[in-house]
Amino acid sequence: NISIAIKDMKLSYVDLPEMARSLQVFESFCKNENLSNKEIDSIYPSRDEFAIVYRFLLTNNGWHFSPDMLCNRINNNQITYGKLMMIIVCMQELGLINFEMQSNLANIQMQEQKGKVDLESACYIQKMKEVLK
Repeated sequence: NISIAIKDMKLSYVDLPEMARSLQVFESFCKNENLSNKEIDSIYPSRDEFAIVYRFLLTNNGWHFSPDMLCNRINNNQITYGKLMMIIVCMQELGLINFEMQSNLANIQMQEQKGKVDLESACYIQKMKEVLK
């Protein structure tokens, strides 16, 4: 009998340095560190990007794997890892999802919605708009 113990695994087509840089920009923004407009713009999600993520999560009844896998599953070469994390924290703030990290796994559960939600009212979106003025 042959057995294999896998210690680590990653997708071969992932640009890990770019993913790490994008996450660092998101984390720096959350810590109120100074960022360039270009950096802020790289994590500023559009309404269409919110919709892509929301529809994916709705179709898949949330998400229970790592956030980097989520990024790869929905990625249309526009949604960076940092932008995805921005979308997730804004969706949580707006009551669209419940989100918590456990180890390296994201537990995202959809919340029942009654009516439309104003995406622009999320605190981080307001903050990005202010900085970009």
